Amino acid sequence: MASIVVCGGSIIGLATGLLLARDGHAVTILEHDPAPVPDTASAAWESWNRSGVPQFHQPHNLFPRSRHILEAELPEVLAAMLADVCTWVDMLASKPPAIADDVRTDDDRFRFVTGRRPVLEHAVATVTENVAGITVRRGVRVRGLLTGPDVAPGVPHVVGVDTDTGEFRADLVIDAMGRKSPLVDWLAALGGPPVELQSSDAGFIYYTRYFTGPEIPVQIGPPLNHFGSFSLLTIAGDNATWSTTVWAANGTPCAQGTAQRE
Repeated sequence: MASIVVCGGSIIGLATGLLLARDGHAVTILEHDPAPVPDTASAAWESWNRSGVPQFHQPHNLFPRSRHILEAELPEVLAAMLADVCTWVDMLASKPPAIADDVRTDDDRFRFVTGRRPVLEHAVATVTENVAGITVRRGVRVRGLLTGPDVAPGVPHVVGVDTDTGEFRADLVIDAMGRKSPLVDWLAALGGPPVELQSSDAGFIYYTRYFTGPEIPVQIGPPLNHFGSFSLLTIAGDNATWSTTVWAANGTPCAQGTAQRE
């Protein structure tokens, strides 16, 4: 059994911790944002302060492969999502009128469960906090890496992390801090070999509105539609909610002054 520190307690960090704990490892997850997990999915949407996740209230969607992995590896997370009234989506349910025959029996693999980002993270976090072998520490900022004797010249040996609340030593350190992670700079400061980092600016600006009603409307067209200089994205959420997003390249006139740059 290894001791493992996961830096970052968002969905990826939490899911990583769950998988490792299920394999018998002792996992500590360190999350910078101090806010505790809300008691309910609705409270997660309305009041969970996750400033470390800039897109926390932007549109979010899971895809069929995520459902397959959850069913095989983390069925308790899928159950928690359904308990939080996340939505089953079947893109083949609204066939064009010209297609009269039934879909193939194995097309069920394309069904998936999705929801708004705060609700999805609430489900994962709720499960994580009740799994033996995992300790989640919120409000802890990772400041750098702890090292032992080098494995080889120019290859630092990481033995843990330094935080604003003290040191956490581990056999393995996992970076789940997202696209703004300082890990590459930390490794360079230790004299480690160069790390190839691939990143790009998507160059889009988008504005989203969320809606709710007795039930999610029947989908009669594709979720993504292009209209010249802008596009329209409509996706289902949880608890009979759905979102509509207008997005465009940030250099187009219609994108001036809109809400969120990604």
